[in-house]
Amino acid sequence: MDNESSLLAYLVPRLTSRGEDTATDALAFILNKSEACRGALDSLLSDQDFGLGPLTRFDTQVTYEDGSRPDMVGYDGKGGKRLIVESKFWAALQEGQADGYFGQLEEPGPGILLFIAPATRIETLWAAIQRQMKTGEDPIQFESVKTLEGMRRAWADPDKQVMLVSWGLVLERLDAAASGDSQVHSDVRQLGGFVQRQDSDAFQPIQADEFAPSLARRILWINQLMRDASHRLEVFEDPGALHAPIYLKAGVEYLGVLDDVADQLRRIREIAVI
Repeated sequence: MDNESSLLAYLVPRLTSRGEDTATDALAFILNKSEACRGALDSLLSDQDFGLGPLTRFDTQVTYEDGSRPDMVGYDGKGGKRLIVESKFWAALQEGQADGYFGQLEEPGPGILLFIAPATRIETLWAAIQRQMKTGEDPIQFESVKTLEGMRRAWADPDKQVMLVSWGLVLERLDAAASGDSQVHSDVRQLGGFVQRQDSDAFQPIQADEFAPSLARRILWINQLMRDASHRLEVFEDPGALHAPIYLKAGVEYLGVLDDVADQLRRIREIAVI
């Protein structure tokens, strides 16, 4: 879908900067409205040895006594909390989000802590989730299992899992499930256009304090780190890459590290005087 063809993609950036909340609210709206989409999500989250069973209700921005507020919670027909969802575009994983939210799945029976993020963040975000789970106040050991492209899955309890799924994969499944309902299908396409817009417009406005001397020092440090990495890989610079120096290209295309900041650094380099 062309980003500009989505009314949601056009309007939301003009009304709010809370893109992740907007996408989650739209996702919950679709799931609460469409049994077919709920079934598609259940199928996506299930594998041969594990499944949540039917989810019948989804609430957003649920606040718990400890002040934590996951983006979305899915409940079974008896009101049992089976799914906790944290949506991401380019916001960092906050301290306690992985291990803290996983601890909210306290009810007996199956449960999933699900992160949804752009496909380009899968590797780095999954590594951050694992680190947080393993080094939190109550360390939780991961047992990763093989799964689909654009998805990561791990056992973190005898009957509970942690998953990371790309927005593209989620919307692909919902889009197929909603094909028989023109209104729901339109809703899914609207959300798809918005997600694409968020992905393509990942660069965040620069704040005044970002031009402090520490920014220049940090950029130089990261540049040196990525230059050293590229030398080890023996990758050579493309002469036609005017604004993509090899140490940034190596980070994104070869090492799979710092992909969340590489594009922002590239844009900052074009406007900042170091």
